[in-house]
This record gives sequence, structure tokens and C-alpha cells, in this order.
Amino acid sequence: MNPVIKVENLEFKYNKEIVLDAVSLTIGLGEYVAIIGENGSGKSSLIKIILGINKFKKGRVEIFGQDISDYADWHSIGYLPQGSGQKIGDMPITVNEVIENGWQKKSGINKKEAIKNVVDLVGINDILQNQLSDLSGGQRQRVFIARSLVNRPKILILDEPTSGIDVESRNSLFDFLEYLSTETDISIIHITHDLDGFGRIVDRTLCINKRVLCEEKHNIEHIHK
Repeated sequence: MNPVIKVENLEFKYNKEIVLDAVSLTIGLGEYVAIIGENGSGKSSLIKIILGINKFKKGRVEIFGQDISDYADWHSIGYLPQGSGQKIGDMPITVNEVIENGWQKKSGINKKEAIKNVVDLVGINDILQNQLSDLSGGQRQRVFIARSLVNRPKILILDEPTSGIDVESRNSLFDFLEYLSTETDISIIHITHDLDGFGRIVDRTLCINKRVLCEEKHNIEHIHK
């Protein structure tokens, strides 16, 4: 397996309380990995460490073989925070502006070309000039996924992406993520508290509660397309 993320013996404390204890895991190129656990199990803390937000003192984290302290190509990681559509859903901003705000010059991709490509990929051409506040929860989620993909990242991190959307929108999101996982080499990390509805499309499931307690392998035929 060609690792894009490697975590070794990671310990993280918050206000002297151990949140993550000797966590080790590896995410391979093109893998779709689900990380599950109850609230407070350390899922979001782990992701914020991988994103360079949370700082740790013990252990090691590598991204594309490079120590995280030296890593600078953050545009290569797309991130969809939990509840992102709900947090700024009432702001006077268009869909195009939301996606444009996610574009980074360091990506080396022309902004207009990047937006066009990701809008085509996600299938939101018909709402590009709409106000974000006028969209349904499912549409907003697609917009923010487009924003997280605009720099053509090699890693996509989704934190509870189905939170706050209806069943039809959930199923549509699962179909899109299955397409993304099958047809591209993007490594996807999906944070959730359960596997309902999308367990069929992930390659591995990691269960975490301060440590990686168990791992289940699923269908891996679409890795290394």
C-alpha cells in the first residue's frame, strides 16, 4: 500500500486529559476509509491533527511521506467540516462565491477552470448563481463538497457529511462519493458515528475510542484505479 497518511504512536491531550492514546494508522492512495466512534471518542481531534490544526507532543504524523511539521501543501487536502452548510447557510453569498473562496493560488490551477471543473464534477451548474440561503440542506452539502474539491486535492476529509440532510440527499451524496472513490485516486476519510447507508462503499472501517480499537476491511477492488 502506498501511504498518503501515516500516524504512529500518537498521543494527544486536551487540558491534561488524554484524548488519543498511542494511535497508529495508515491511509493508502485511493482508499476510502471510515473512522467511526461515539461522540468524544477522539475522531475529530485526530482529523484536526492531520489537518495541522491540533498540535501534539508525542508520536509522529506523515503526509505523503513528509513529517507534518514540514508539510506545506495544504491545498492537497480537502476538508468538509461538520455542519458547514448550517453554519453559514444564511449569509448573503452565492454558490459560485462559496466555491471561489475555497480556491488557493498555491494549487497552481486557474481559478475559473478549477471552478468549472468541480461544478461539472459535483453537478451543480444549475444553481451556481443561486444564494446559498435558498438551497436545501442536500444542495448546500454538495456546494461545500465542491468547495473542498476545487483545488483538486489528493485527500478528502469529510466530518459527518450527512448531518442535517434528508434521506434522499443522503442517498444522492453516497452515490456521488461512490463515484468519486471509484473513478479517481482521491483518498477519502469519512468521519461518522455509524455506518448506516454507506458501509457498502468504504474499503476499511476503523473504530476509535482514544485508540484504534478494531479494523474491518471491505471491498477493495477500486483501489489503485
